[in-house]
Amino acid sequence: MIIKEYQEFKPVQRALGLKADGLPGPKTLAAVALKLRCHEIWSAVQAAVNVTPDGIPGPATARGIAAALDIALPRSWPDQSTVRAGLSIFGRPGDENNLVSIVPLILYIMRGGP
Repeated sequence: MIIKEYQEFKPVQRALGLKADGLPGPKTLAAVALKLRCHEIWSAVQAAVNVTPDGIPGPATARGIAAALDIALPRSWPDQSTVRAGLSIFGRPGDENNLVSIVPLILYIMRGGP
């Protein structure tokens, strides 16, 4: 079996006290199966966390496990098509009309306010 690295598994591994390498290998499987009280096979883990039980651990499996264990996953950047369409919080590329000045908090405190 080929085991790929997935960023989504790192928070799960940290929460379970494992090395957070992102590889859903035998140690991760055993720790998750023990915590969720299910059989030591990925398809059983997937079924336990309401993910299609295909037996292949991937990002959807990691997200399902994280949700079942109430682990917050880091947010990812939107894909290029979302940004280019202007549908992200970042606005359209090159949109100079909506720039905002940000004063670092330390300068704000040092100056005594605005």
